[in-house]
Amino acid sequence: MGYTYISRFETGDLCKFGKASTLAARQSTLRTGSSGKLELFDYVETEHALTGEQFLKQRWAARLHRYRSEIFRLTEDECRAAMSELRHYLDHELPAELAQKAELAELETADNDDTLIEADPDITAAHRRLVDIEAQLRRLAAEAEPLRRALMLAIGKNCGIAGVATFDKADSNRSFNTARFAAEYPELYAQFQKKVFDTTAFSKAHRDLAETFKETGKKRTFFLIQDLHA
Repeated sequence: MGYTYISRFETGDLCKFGKASTLAARQSTLRTGSSGKLELFDYVETEHALTGEQFLKQRWAARLHRYRSEIFRLTEDECRAAMSELRHYLDHELPAELAQKAELAELETADNDDTLIEADPDITAAHRRLVDIEAQLRRLAAEAEPLRRALMLAIGKNCGIAGVATFDKADSNRSFNTARFAAEYPELYAQFQKKVFDTTAFSKAHRDLAETFKETGKKRTFFLIQDLHA
């Protein structure tokens, strides 16, 4: 068993969703690591603590206080409503979801019997609704992209716009510069060239040399501030 919980900060309508196997020890850690006083508001004991935490974060995603944080902006009444929704989900919706996922896992490896069944009214309604949702998602994605570009261009070389978005620069993963290696060691490059250059095989055979061609790039990442009250 574990716990899904909500903790609230002493000031402001800020809270944190979380999960823990030992609630008392986790709360002690949170109070120690937090810049403000953080107290347990409510919790649910469950075998599906991670799923419960994910449910809360997805349900209240639009109220995220800061991107890449676990802090949300909810009033006390909204926190109570969130926990009520969580309890209903864990008790009444999750068991059916888990049963469906288990059945689908079995069907993924089943053999088709070539039978094409007819759609009943429920299936037809679900199909139409899904097609409509997918179309809306594509439309909204197309509408969002120029808005995102406009904000990024407005930020320019600055780090961000207060209360709107940031354009953070951070090191990306190190990667092998194949083009530079091919230019400097064409014969060795040809030895490991298949359909594409086999970086893994080359790195095993020439580890030290491979390291000299690994580079860490810089990439700016756009983060939209979703808390409209920030």
